[in-house]
Amino acid sequence: MFFFFFCIVLFFIFVLVLAANICDGCCCVYELCPGRMAFSTSPKTVKVTFVNVEGTRVTVDGAVGDTVLQVARQNNIDIYGPCEGGGWDANDYGSGPSCSECRCKIPIEYVDKAGTISKEEAYVLSQCSDTTELSRLSCQIRLNEDLDELLVAIPEWDTQSWWETTN
Repeated sequence: MFFFFFCIVLFFIFVLVLAANICDGCCCVYELCPGRMAFSTSPKTVKVTFVNVEGTRVTVDGAVGDTVLQVARQNNIDIYGPCEGGGWDANDYGSGPSCSECRCKIPIEYVDKAGTISKEEAYVLSQCSDTTELSRLSCQIRLNEDLDELLVAIPEWDTQSWWETTN
């Protein structure tokens, strides 16, 4: 009797694994498929829309855990940020932001969702004359699921391409 139940359990596990690997989205939304959710290894993404001073908008997918600056760079969106959020050289890398070049503005409804501003980021922003309650450093905003549909305003002064300065 035990062997019979054991075989039935194995059969159902096999069916779930098989369904997870052959789901083509015909019966459900692929990302929300119950069979896929347990076996998915793809990173969760959120939508991020970048807007420049001319009003041009570009919406991209950003992986949860990446910074806004990383997402911009991965999608060839021009945000200048020479310290990469980690210091100017190997001696201070990882100590937090050391420049204000990647600052941006986000809507008020996302300010709390973007996480707490560190004392290093607050200090850097305090040195900028254009800082408001909506200002953040894009290298310090780490994407999370609450930031889906985030709008990031790139300031007017940010016209120098990072890629042009490093080549």
